[in-house]
Amino acid sequence: MPEDDQSIFINYDWCKRCWICIEFCPKEVYDRSALAQPVPTRIEDCTKCMICVNRCPDFAIVITDATGEAKPHPEAALIAESEDK
Repeated sequence: MPEDDQSIFINYDWCKRCWICIEFCPKEVYDRSALAQPVPTRIEDCTKCMICVNRCPDFAIVITDATGEAKPHPEAALIAESEDK
């Protein structure tokens, strides 16, 4: 169930407009802007399944919850773990 104050942030400096987030979102949260950028237009429908975050090849999408905390990318722990070795 989505939270009232969640947000979806897209770093457009990193986004290469591959539209993977648009194609894979099961709730169709994203639309294409006039500049062909993905735009989260239906945030209230987002279930925070993280498919867009997981599939983004550029790590350009961040989803936050009502507290403003970002949900980490699933590979973040693997990257941190490999850097400790």
